[in-house]
This record gives sequence, structure tokens and C-alpha cells, in this order.
Amino acid sequence: MIDLRAAVLLGVGTWLGALLMTRMAGHLGLVDRPNARSSHSRPTPRGGGLAMIVAALIGVMWVWSSARELSPFWLAFAAGGAALGLLGLADDRFGLAAGVRLVLHLSVAAAAVWLVAPAGTGALVVIVCTIFIVAALNIFNFMDGIDGIAASEALFAAVALLCLLSVGHQSAPEIDSAARIIAAVSGGFVIINWAPARIFMGDAGSGFLGFVLALVEVNAVLAGRLSPQSVLIVSGTFLVDGVVTILGRAARGERIYIAHRSHAYQHLARRWSSHARVTLLYMGINLVWLLPLALASVTFSRQGWLFVALALGPLIPLARLAGAGRVT
Repeated sequence: MIDLRAAVLLGVGTWLGALLMTRMAGHLGLVDRPNARSSHSRPTPRGGGLAMIVAALIGVMWVWSSARELSPFWLAFAAGGAALGLLGLADDRFGLAAGVRLVLHLSVAAAAVWLVAPAGTGALVVIVCTIFIVAALNIFNFMDGIDGIAASEALFAAVALLCLLSVGHQSAPEIDSAARIIAAVSGGFVIINWAPARIFMGDAGSGFLGFVLALVEVNAVLAGRLSPQSVLIVSGTFLVDGVVTILGRAARGERIYIAHRSHAYQHLARRWSSHARVTLLYMGINLVWLLPLALASVTFSRQGWLFVALALGPLIPLARLAGAGRVT
């Protein structure tokens, strides 16, 4: 079990590991140099996600030391997260073809769902959960474009999941511990990733965080501890910005997997000349708007889809107004 003390130690370890990576990144060829599609203006070390991955795996080992065995969920969490983190690191360093990334994402996600799905889970449910995980980790990667936003989102989502489970009296040791690990490594990393960032998490970090968050959510839904509606609401800011932007680019015939600067958060960062203000805006929407509605969807579960519409509906025109999917 990951308690508060363990979470704090994992967060400190992540911060120290990220500090170390700022010194090592140049020697490893992990430096993000600005280009026409970048939201930053100076070369910045990347690959800081490695610190999060290592700290998270230490957290899994902590759980293992007390439980004496790893459940299928923890195997999926550790092996799948590490695999996608290493895949992201390879992409950061060498660049990988989009088709190769997609095949590997699908393979790891399918294996993870197979491990965590209860006996008797239908093939359609497995397919939907696999697609959800792949979509979630890619949207998370797309949204990791300005200082602090991805780590802050992961921190919020993990804490929000703990709140939802507690309010619904559905807490479970595995899910709680996994959410605390995600919150710890995200909180530790955001300290050094806050604007102006000293290091980026890179695809290693965004792939890892996107995967483990989605895996925890899928596991909680399949176990009947969370509703799909509450998960969608908690993911609202990234989900809406990501999907609206993808649809806008697809409608123009653009290759949606190519790096770009047409997300709402990217337009706002240029308009306001501030990464911190945009990240605070997204976190404000999370805390003031989405979290209360997600909690309401747990309390009034029969009206779950109504709360989804209420939560996400207003965000769609706001994302379009901010510029999501618009040509830069």
C-alpha cells in the first residue's frame, strides 16, 4: 500500500531524478530545440519522464515488498508503463514512424486490458477499453506542449480519482495506491517543469503517464468502482481540446499525427505570452467546474450522462473560441 509518507518520498525522488536528468540530457542527445511548431523559444533538456518512470517502478516494488506478489494489474501497470516509456524515449532520441508507434501502442494496451479484465469480459468491451487507452495516451502526448500542463493534469486526474472513489465508497488498495503513485511522480516533476521549464518530460513521460492513468481508469470501471461518465468528466479539458483539434485538422485533410501548434492551449499560450497562465486556466476549469460535476455524477449516478453533457458541452465552444483546430 502506498501511503502519504511513501507518496512524498516518491515525489521527492522524482524531483531529484529530474534534476539529474537536466545535467545528463545533453550527453544523451535529449535536447528539445525550438522549431516552427514549438511553443518554447530556447533549447531545453527533455527525457525527464525517465525520472517519473523510475520512481513509479520503485513505488510498484514498494507494493510488492508488502504484498509479496504482484497482481495482474500491477504487472500491466509496471510492464506496460515501462514499455511505453522506453518507446517514447526511443522516439525522443531517434524518431519513430507513426505506424510503428501505433502498432506498439495497440499491442501494449491490448495486453494490459487482457491482464486486468475480469473473467467473462466480452470481446467488445476489451476492444473498446484498448482503443480508449491508446486514444488517451496519444491525446495526453498531444497536450504535452507547454510548461507544466501535462504533469499538472496527471496530478489533478490522480487526486480526482481518489476523491471519486472515496465519495462513492469504492476505494480499493490497488487503485488507490496506483493513483497515489501517479500523483506523487507528477507532483514531483511539475516542480521542475513549471514555467519556465528546466526540463520537459518528453514522449517518455507523456506516453507513460497517459497509459497508466488510462489503465487505472479502465481497471476502476471494469471493477465497477467508477462509472465511465465520471472518468470522461475528469478528463474533460484534455479530452475536449484534443478531440476538437483532431477533428478540425482531419476536416482540412491534415495528417493528425504530425506535430503542430493548433490546440486551444497553444493558441492561448501565444496570445497571452504565458505558459503558466494557460496551465492555471486549465487547472482552474478542472477544479472549479469538472471535479464538482464528476462528484455529482457519482452521487447521482442515474443522471451520469446528463452530467457529462453539462460538463463537456460548454467546453467545446470555448475550445473552438480559443482556436482549437484552427490553422496557426
